[in-house]
Amino acid sequence: MQALELCRAAGMVSLGRVALDGTKIRANASRHKAMSYGRLTEKQKVLATEVSELFEQAQAIDAAEDARFGKDKRGDELPAELARRESRLVKMAQARESLEAEAAARARKEAEERSRKRGDDDDDTTATKGQDAADNSEVKPTAQRNFTDPDARIMKTADGSFHYCYNAQAVVDADYQVIIATQTGSSRFVVNRVRCLV
Repeated sequence: MQALELCRAAGMVSLGRVALDGTKIRANASRHKAMSYGRLTEKQKVLATEVSELFEQAQAIDAAEDARFGKDKRGDELPAELARRESRLVKMAQARESLEAEAAARARKEAEERSRKRGDDDDDTTATKGQDAADNSEVKPTAQRNFTDPDARIMKTADGSFHYCYNAQAVVDADYQVIIATQTGSSRFVVNRVRCLV
C-alpha cells in the first residue's frame, strides 16, 4: 500500500486507462509429490498390504516381548516405518476423495447446464439430472493431486515446461504499469485503495 501511495503522490496513477492480463505464478509444490488417480488406486492397495504385513510383524514382536518381559511392559508408539506408511495412506485417501468430489461437481454442473439449455424449466428436473450425473461420474485415471499443495494445478509455462502453478490476473494502470488490482486462483479481486486516493 505504501508503494501505491508513493506512486499516487508522484502522479503515476491516473486510472484513465487500465489493462487486465493473466499470468501463471509457480506454486511451492514439487512435481515429485503428486500422483495420478490411477496410480493412487494401485499404490493404496500396495500400501494397505504393507501396513497389514507390518501389523502382523508388530503383533509377533509384541507376543515375543510379552513372553520375554511381561504383558505390563509395552510401549504404545508405532514403529517409524508403519507410522510413515499409515500417514501416507491417509493422505492418499484424502487426495482420492478430493478428485472424486471434483469430478462429481463438474459432472453435476455440466448436466444442469445441458438441462437448462434444452429448456427444462423445472428446477427439480434439472437438479435430478445434475445429481444423477454426479452419482455416475468417473475420475479420469490421469487426473492428478499434489500432496504438497493440493490447490495448485499443473500448467505449461512460458519456457515450454510443465510446473505446478496458480492462474493469476493483474489490473495495471496504462500510464506507468502500476498494479492496482490482483486476483489469484478462485479468490475475488482485491482492489488496492489507490482508487480512493486518486
